[in-house]
Order: sequence, then structure tokens, then C-alpha cells
Amino acid sequence: MNFRNIDTPINKIAISRSQLTDGKIVKYGDDNNYPTIIASLIDNSQTAKACSNILSQFIASGFVAEIGKTEVGKTFTGKAYTLNQLSQDIASSLSRFGGAFILCKKNFENQVQEVKVMRYEDCRFSAFDDNKFSNFVYYGDFSKTISTGSNQLKKAKKFPIFTTKDNVFEAQAKASKTLIQVYHIFVDNTYVYPLSPFDVVANDMNSEYQIQVNRQQELTQGVPGKILIGMDFAGMSEEECDRQIQSIKEWTGVEGSRAGVLEVQSAPDGSIANRYKVDVIQDNRNASAFVEGEKSASNNIRKACYGLPAVLIDYESGNLSNNSGEQIKTAYDYMTRNTRHLRELVSESLSEIFEKTTIQFSVKDFTLKTPEL
Repeated sequence: MNFRNIDTPINKIAISRSQLTDGKIVKYGDDNNYPTIIASLIDNSQTAKACSNILSQFIASGFVAEIGKTEVGKTFTGKAYTLNQLSQDIASSLSRFGGAFILCKKNFENQVQEVKVMRYEDCRFSAFDDNKFSNFVYYGDFSKTISTGSNQLKKAKKFPIFTTKDNVFEAQAKASKTLIQVYHIFVDNTYVYPLSPFDVVANDMNSEYQIQVNRQQELTQGVPGKILIGMDFAGMSEEECDRQIQSIKEWTGVEGSRAGVLEVQSAPDGSIANRYKVDVIQDNRNASAFVEGEKSASNNIRKACYGLPAVLIDYESGNLSNNSGEQIKTAYDYMTRNTRHLRELVSESLSEIFEKTTIQFSVKDFTLKTPEL
């Protein structure tokens, strides 16, 4: 997904339970493409992407109990998918979108057998029932606006929302003809769907991307400094002309990259001074013009990421290599405190998912470690 192909303005998603749906689903943003836009903005902003990666590491840094290597499913290539990988994938989704959807495959006894994190952009809740609840998650390509009865919606898979209640599970399984359910984790339940941590700096992320594009255009399409040298080649052989041109280029720099040689007509008196004419084209490129805007955007993005201290991310303004160990430790502890509720949320969610399971854990303690420097 590339933001350069997205011209839809960012919209807040204040969807209340009284504001219903677009046909069979609850839209995620006015045009139902909020996650796609957020993902593209993050992926095209070097600061947001780095902040998201660091945040996910603060969320999932291993388990207190030695259970991280327990297999909880398979990857798409058939390799073991461990509890550590599951927690890291959940953390990555939370750090980008403020939420995660987890596909849980069960047996007939309502026991979880396999789990994996779903692609967040592809998940939508079904329309609310008469009790204002959504009972299903649609899983499909929702990168474009969805309209009722569209082919995209027909291609989406439909799974019941996760439950640990046996009677509800049995009814869902019979009605949907599937033993797969979807568990969701949201950092904030103010709206139907959560806002990304980077929602408030959507414009800054876009600005950072545009700065990259404009700076590259400035450097590649601007006019570099050049030296133009005019020579009168009258009376010279071809070999002598080539030697003269090569001598001039060697004199003006490595491989003569800054020199251009043109043939001109000398003055009537034929003097040496008039056989050579030199002019300079000034370099009009100015990459430094974007420095202040880039710093401002980067600083705003970092603050939106739970106040991530500059010393933990920015080599230039944070001077990471020159800061004292005490400064880094203080910043690390600060970020650890700011993300404690996220680790607790993931731990509680894993406990609920694996409350009933056929997976053999040595101990059912899903407490995540406090990150260590």
C-alpha cells in the first residue's frame, strides 16, 4: 500500500452504536478505508514506522513464565507459530492500529486448537442486531469503499465473534457452519473501532513523506552547479581536440563531472585569452529547505507514540551515542511505565483466549515481562 496513490483525506471514525452500517458491515471511517490509509501513512513515514516498531517491542518482550516457545499454530509455510510470535504480532497490530483481530480455530468442545493474528485492514464487524451488538467479523479486502451487495463483500469470509460460553459457541457453530471464531483486542473502546495511536499526527506523517519526495525532486531535478568552458577548435586535429577536452575535465574535478565544453568562435585577434571562455551555472538545489519542517513533523509523530523519548529513536536530535547511561535509562523507564497498560491488556486477552484449549502449556501464566534495557 502506497500513500502516493491515496488522495482521500483522513477522517475521524466517531461511529457510535446508534450510527449503524453500510449494509452488512460497520464501516471503518466515512469511506471504510481508515486502516488502509493509516497503514500507508505509517509505512511511508520513517519516523512513524520506527516509532511503531519500538512501541511493539515495549509491549511484547517475552513472558515471565518459560512458555514463549510453545507452538500455538502454523505459519503460512507450515512452520511452528509460537506464543512469542503471537504476542509480537499482536503488539505490532496494536502499535499501528490500536487494535488486533485474532483468528481462533476450535474443536467441537469449544477448545482453542490454533490461533493466528489476522491482517487488521481486512477485518470489519457485521451490522448491529436489534440489541445493538455485532455478532460476526467479515474478513476480506476492504481497501476500497464497500457498498451493499458488492462483489468485495460477497468474497469476504464471515466468522462468529469469540466466546467462551459453550451454549453460545454451539449455537454459533450450527448457524455459521464453522468452528473458527475471531477474538478482538482494542486499546480504546470509545468508538466501535479504535483510533490508531498515530491518528492525531496523520498530517505530520503525510508531511514527512511529502518532504522526502520533494527533497528527492529537488536533488534529482534541480540544476547542479556546472562550469561551462568555450573553446575555439579551429585548426586543431580531432586528436588534439580530444586531448584539450580531457585536460580541461581533469582540471575541473573527478572525471570532469562539473565541466561542460562547448565549441565557440574566437576573437579576430586569435589571442589565447579569447580562445577560452568560462562561465559558471550556480547550483540552485536546496535540500536544507525542508530541515525544519522535517524536524517538526518527526517530533510530533514521536510524541503521539505514547510520548516516545527522542533519545530512544533519534541519533541526530537525541544524540543517542553521546547521551549518558542515566539519561537513556530514565527514558527507557518512562516508556516502560507508559506502556504497562498495553502489556496488561495483551496478557489478559491471551488468558481469555486460552482459557479453554487443547494446547499444552507448562503453566497458564501469560504475564508479559517488563522490558529490560
